[in-house]
Amino acid sequence: MGVPRTPLEPPSPEQTAFLERAMTQYGKATYNFAFRLTGNEADARDLTQDAFIRVYRAWRSFAPGTSFLSWIYRIVTNLHETNFGDEKDVSKKRYLKTTRPRSSAGTGRWRSPRSTTTSSGS
Repeated sequence: MGVPRTPLEPPSPEQTAFLERAMTQYGKATYNFAFRLTGNEADARDLTQDAFIRVYRAWRSFAPGTSFLSWIYRIVTNLHETNFGDEKDVSKKRYLKTTRPRSSAGTGRWRSPRSTTTSSGS
């Protein structure tokens, strides 16, 4: 797997405060997002923990004034793709199966969302 990373310098009080604030404000939302991706508690907890470790290491790269949720959701998504690549396809297929449009009666064709108007028979 590789050599674990060690910080080059001890964490600063700002870094620690940033992580604590992030976990307090966004920990539950991050876990919920990870749970939707994985479908189970253990993997969601692991993804959430790994994501906050990455936040801790890269806290200076966060641009103030931008969405922290977007940033951490991207981190969680990337971790999920790295750790569960094959399972992601199964999850995606399940999502597509539940969201694809119904076929037109008897034609076997998919109805376009734009073709929902009915003609008046003129």
